[in-house]
Amino acid sequence: MARIDGHHQTLLADLPHRNPDALLLEPRSRLDKAVVALSNTPDDHWREVRPEGTWVAVYKGESLVQILMAQGVTYSQAIEWVATEMESAWVGPGTWVVEWDPADA
Repeated sequence: MARIDGHHQTLLADLPHRNPDALLLEPRSRLDKAVVALSNTPDDHWREVRPEGTWVAVYKGESLVQILMAQGVTYSQAIEWVATEMESAWVGPGTWVVEWDPADA
């Protein structure tokens, strides 16, 4: 049971060593900045189907929203996109996690 917090560049350099099959959101040139941690015990709705101990990237939800808004999307559109297209996506055991800070709500 572990979580590693840190700078996105350091975390993304470490992730392939922990899980070469880990998946990341695209386009990486914009969305990598929202990676805030790596976890092998993510607290998400996929924990029942993801094999125990699988390392994945953890994205900060509000950062993803801000990145989308910088591209001209409204706040409500960005929230909806993150919730339906990113947070709810399952593309295999290496699927990323989106976490929301209650302070950002």
